[in-house]
Amino acid sequence: MIAAPPVGQSWQYIEDWLARHAPASHQTLRRGANPGLVKSHFKRLGIPLSRDLYDLLVLHDGATETGPDGEFWQGARFLPDNQTLFCLKEIEKTQQRHRSGVNSYPPDMAEAMIGDWWHPQWVAFADYITGDAWIIDQRPGPDQGAIGRWNKVFGGRFQTWPSLAAMLADIADALEHQRPIRHEHPTVVDGMLQWH
Repeated sequence: MIAAPPVGQSWQYIEDWLARHAPASHQTLRRGANPGLVKSHFKRLGIPLSRDLYDLLVLHDGATETGPDGEFWQGARFLPDNQTLFCLKEIEKTQQRHRSGVNSYPPDMAEAMIGDWWHPQWVAFADYITGDAWIIDQRPGPDQGAIGRWNKVFGGRFQTWPSLAAMLADIADALEHQRPIRHEHPTVVDGMLQWH
């Protein structure tokens, strides 16, 4: 298997593409997070921090769906499945929400849900309005760093990309060659990148 290019390289292509072709999506990118803050944030959550996610958060602390006057910015939903990239605060809120969801069940049911519906070392880094999310598997092992999808009914399913670097490289290639990802084509509507 050919190694994916570094996160920064693929992301630079994506960001440049958005600036040229989808400015309403490009304007939703937040400034990069402080490197020390990223590390301390994940340490506080007790979750391993992948190098790929660290690199991405330092470049941009997610995207915002709220404009300067409180207006809704749909352009932030520029990832495949029309998902929005999380900032550190959203990552933390999602982790806490999912942990609380599991802990609300009796201990035997909660234990059965871990690793199927949710795992404390899965990190949601983007989501759609329905709550479906892109997740990174941070559990130690051969699949550490794999990207999957989380659904509130079915839980987590992997076999999507082996890493965040591979995902971003695939997105960059799809934009460059105007090809689909998982049957969704990249389309620009009113300056916003969308996937249909």
